[in-house]
Amino acid sequence: MESTEIVMDRIFVTPGHINLWTDGAEDVDLRLLFPEKIPNSVSSLIYNLRQLSSSLDQNLDTTTAQAFLIDTIGIVYQAVVLELDEAARRTVFQFIVQRVAAAEDDAAALLVFVRFEPSHHLACQATWAYLKSRQASFDNPMAATRDLTKLLTEGEVLNRGAVFAGLVCFGDRRICSIARTIRNILSPAEVRSFALAVTLGPLHLPSIEFCLTWLVDLVNRRQFEVAIPLASAMSAMVVKDSALLVHENDYNFGPFGFGSATSYRKIRFSDLLVELSPILDSLSHTGNTALDQMLEIFMDPGSSSLDQLERRRAEGRRNKSERRASDRRIVDLAPHIERRAANRRGDERRLEMRR
Repeated sequence: MESTEIVMDRIFVTPGHINLWTDGAEDVDLRLLFPEKIPNSVSSLIYNLRQLSSSLDQNLDTTTAQAFLIDTIGIVYQAVVLELDEAARRTVFQFIVQRVAAAEDDAAALLVFVRFEPSHHLACQATWAYLKSRQASFDNPMAATRDLTKLLTEGEVLNRGAVFAGLVCFGDRRICSIARTIRNILSPAEVRSFALAVTLGPLHLPSIEFCLTWLVDLVNRRQFEVAIPLASAMSAMVVKDSALLVHENDYNFGPFGFGSATSYRKIRFSDLLVELSPILDSLSHTGNTALDQMLEIFMDPGSSSLDQLERRRAEGRRNKSERRASDRRIVDLAPHIERRAANRRGDERRLEMRR
């Protein structure tokens, strides 16, 4: 195995969370994270990711060597998750992002974090990193998006809701169009993960339009078990964005990845509500509490916080759980009563025993 010195390079870390398409990141040494010894799980991960990049460079058969190698990396990453907390894993992830940017690793190395990372925010960030870094041909500029949607539909992703949020919240209309074709694969639980992941990054017009049209479709089909967490996701997107500016960008696809984007406009969220008023008006007639709360937050985003939203979710889950437990107690009494009735002695049997 190669020396663990491979992880002693210097990487760029953006305070707070990664902004993958701006400069000015702070230079941080990984030795600050591991001052004594690099964990064996991290060393093994870095080593195997190098082997993956090497196999891709040599065009090895993806159904043999690469498949076994990816399975091995998945097992190693499980050890990383057990050994490191989310903040430490984020630093390791940023190290891999830097290696991919320097062409020392293939962008496929980032798919490890997409596939096996349990953290909502980190899985979302890994999705963005792959979309930005994966080189594509001029004939197939959407290759990165196709790779991700294939993983999602084939069930090869641990946190599908967060990865789907990464696609939707990247902010490109073409990616949202592709994501629209697979949105029905998400379960209500995965949409709740989607809601937790969408609080990253600024507001994007394609993302908002995607979520609203999805919400209308769910309401029309009376699928409120999915519509309610989706409404929660939209509320979180708005509440967490203090600027309340909606961006409309067009990312440059092609063999050089998403190195740059063309910005068309920035619109105030309050002005966007005027444009979207027909859709919002139709949602206001559903009579659903979660959708009504979402519309209230849209009209006055400053009146709520992410903590308040989370408390509402928790209260709703707790009340629902209590109702389910109460229902179980009532239902479970019935067989007991029937058994007791069956075991009672009949009049004739009592008379025989007395004789």
